[in-house]
Amino acid sequence: MSEKDNIQEQMDALKNDFGSLRRDIADLSKTLRDAGASKAEGIKASIDEELHAKAEELKRAWEYAREHGQKAKQELEAGVGAHPYTTILAAFGVGFIIAKLIDRGRRD
Repeated sequence: MSEKDNIQEQMDALKNDFGSLRRDIADLSKTLRDAGASKAEGIKASIDEELHAKAEELKRAWEYAREHGQKAKQELEAGVGAHPYTTILAAFGVGFIIAKLIDRGRRD
């Protein structure tokens, strides 16, 4: 076998090795892409789940605040209805005190 044939065989072997390397890199790239997509889907599912839980928590808090707000409003209306003159005098007194404080702030 001549040196030229030997070099040709080595070149062919290198070409085959590079072809194998190219296929291996493509397979690895696909595997990494698939793994990344799978990981991203898992993260997205986790975020969606947490977002749903927080939305439910917010909804419960809103309902709680609404119910207690309505209850406080009804109690206030009942108190005003039971003692209308006392309520008017208290509101007048608070307004008078606030007006005096504001007036004093302007003089200083």
